Amino acid sequence: MKNKRIFGAFLILFCTLLWALNGNIGAYLFKTTELTPKSLTAIRLFTSGCTLFIYIVFNKSDGFSFFLDKKGIFFVLLYGFFGLLLMQYSYFTALDLSNAPTATLIQYLGAFLVVFVLSIVYKKLPPWTTFLALGLSFLGVFFLVTSGDLHSLLLSKDVLYYGGLSMIGYAMYNLAPLPISKEYSSLSIVGGGMFFSGLFLLMISYPELRDIQWTLSSILGTGYTIFLGTLLPFVLYMEGQKLVGPENAPIFALLESVFSAIISILWLKVSFSGIQYLGMILILSMNLWLTLKQKEGELP
Repeated sequence: MKNKRIFGAFLILFCTLLWALNGNIGAYLFKTTELTPKSLTAIRLFTSGCTLFIYIVFNKSDGFSFFLDKKGIFFVLLYGFFGLLLMQYSYFTALDLSNAPTATLIQYLGAFLVVFVLSIVYKKLPPWTTFLALGLSFLGVFFLVTSGDLHSLLLSKDVLYYGGLSMIGYAMYNLAPLPISKEYSSLSIVGGGMFFSGLFLLMISYPELRDIQWTLSSILGTGYTIFLGTLLPFVLYMEGQKLVGPENAPIFALLESVFSAIISILWLKVSFSGIQYLGMILILSMNLWLTLKQKEGELP
């Protein structure tokens, strides 16, 4: 069990690395191509959903048996529309209006919603150490994206609006699959959620998609967001969440901010202040501490 939790943590960390690169590629596409947050989200969700559907069919799996179960189809649609679609579209829109670190910071505030909802459902608060780890991790994120200057968080109303929606979507992404996670595979839940939400968004964004002039960079960038930025990490994240627990998964996922900063340094040659590096160290330390406590059996 302990080894499984450690493996789950590494799965989530790998996903955050892929997502960190995905955010930077998305920002690049919005600035240099005709792709918009809505059209890119529609393409990546629908294509990823179709890919999983084909995989399940060719492997002769009854992965879509949730169609015959009212409970199953309800939570798959809830996950797809209010988890995947809401989180991805709102995140990309907030990113397009501001920048990747700001959008990421607001989105991961959904971790507090996850803990709050689970506390109500189970009628039992998580260990105080989980709240401490969350608080210190967010302090590290704050240092990372603001350099300790509160005034640098002055955001427009649109950024706050879409950032708030992405926060809710993030919480739903973590919570919606839980009631059916033991009855259906991760591939089934993710594939169904992506397919239905992507099909809906594809239909309403068709006019935008029809007018896009595709170039090599837009094709390669979109290809990354579909397969390495969506398909692979979303499936692996759900597997990792099962192993480390829904309360702890969002804490590990906070490392996306650190990876985004590292990518910015190496690729975009962005410089950071000493307090920003302190934020990175704080987030990494809290994640390492959490992993060790889980290994010792001191955390659920």
